[in-house]
Amino acid sequence: MGAGLLASQLILVLCFTVYTLNNYAHLRRQRAIIALPTFFGWFFSFLIIIVLPLDVAITFYKKCTTEEFSLKIVEEKNLSGEISFNSHENNGINSNSTSFCEEPGGFIEDKLLFRLWRIVYWGSQFLTWILLPMIQSYAKAGEFNVKGRLKYALHSNAVYYGIYFSLLTFLLIYIVSKGVSLNFASLKILVVSASNTWGIFLLVVLLGYGLIEVPRLFWRMGIPGYRLRRTYFEIDKLSSEKNESEDALLEAYNETKYALNLLKNSRGEAREKIRQISAKFSNDITSGILTSLREDNEGNNSFTGRSRKAQPDLETVSQNAYLVKLHRKVIRAVQTFHRCQIQWNSLLEQSFYLEDVELSERMGKIPKQWTTFTEKNKPKFHGQSRFGGFELPAIPEKIQFFWHCKIKQQLFKFLAILFTIMTTLILWSECTFFISSPQLSLAALLLHGLAKNYHYKFIQICAIAMIYIYVFVLTIQFFN
Repeated sequence: MGAGLLASQLILVLCFTVYTLNNYAHLRRQRAIIALPTFFGWFFSFLIIIVLPLDVAITFYKKCTTEEFSLKIVEEKNLSGEISFNSHENNGINSNSTSFCEEPGGFIEDKLLFRLWRIVYWGSQFLTWILLPMIQSYAKAGEFNVKGRLKYALHSNAVYYGIYFSLLTFLLIYIVSKGVSLNFASLKILVVSASNTWGIFLLVVLLGYGLIEVPRLFWRMGIPGYRLRRTYFEIDKLSSEKNESEDALLEAYNETKYALNLLKNSRGEAREKIRQISAKFSNDITSGILTSLREDNEGNNSFTGRSRKAQPDLETVSQNAYLVKLHRKVIRAVQTFHRCQIQWNSLLEQSFYLEDVELSERMGKIPKQWTTFTEKNKPKFHGQSRFGGFELPAIPEKIQFFWHCKIKQQLFKFLAILFTIMTTLILWSECTFFISSPQLSLAALLLHGLAKNYHYKFIQICAIAMIYIYVFVLTIQFFN
């Protein structure tokens, strides 16, 4: 029963990972060499939320069964020493004794749980320190074959690996100086300790920032006009980055077009490579934004950022080093351009909404432009939305006005107070975590209180809730 429940949870986590990953990046458009490591990285991260509370509940359950077994042994010794109880009565007591330890849902044996933790832990270590950095550099490489991309990825991460190797060497020297024997077990402990130290350092830095910033941001979001002013600031800051990305994209496009014209009559690998580079520019780029940018630069036949004297000749363009550099430049320009466009459109949509909210606060009612959205944008704000042919009723304007202009602001302030209390509780629990007697950590008091009453299901629920709280505090972002 326990293994079946755990298997169903693993399947749900797998489906949730696929859905979330496909929501942010269309999996069908991604290469398997990039999609698979990313999937396992997300899957292991989500899996910890399921396995960690189960491990805590099983630990308390094992402790309960051990105490129950010891109690039965003491009772049997006491009963065997009393003459008034015959053997029949003793057998009756033993047979009628029931277990008061509640088995947690998803209970599995220690051997299986240990194997699961080993896969999750060492898989996460391998992905974090070796594979994912290599995949990231591999995706940005400008080489045209797998061998060249792998070579570039190794070269790009050589500095980081050199730092890791230097730190590991220093730790090895320190261990040898202390007289510790070097074997596989000690090396494994060394690697785990170094990795955990780095992870704890990052956790302290990120958690310290999030615990203070999240309540403050929520409180500011409850101030009338703050979100709109902050959005204007973000738009102004992003506009310069957006213009730079458009200029870089135009320069890369013109340079690619110039090289393609030089190699149009040639044969060989250079022509195929330049065609592969030009394929990076999708139809929406070439027909839309780049068309308007070329109109602004009408009359300039060379690519931006170079004079005519600096234009490469046919021999230079045919070289593999030049094509690799150009390919890398195009990949970086296209990725930066898409990122800036998505952020720009999101900020514009948010600013339009906040401007309507501010106008509603001044007028005391919903403005008319809220009723003139296109059918695509109308369900996001209000009005009639259609789902599977079923037409939902429109939300009354008074309810919309109170929600967007009144309730939201008070809700943000309430959440700010709630997260301030949560910050205080988390800081207190972290500071008192290592004090075992007396127990001062609120999280430990809650878990041990539930364990004394043998409510292991509630232990799992509380542990999952605490993990979600930490994840929310660390990862929530408002204006990014």
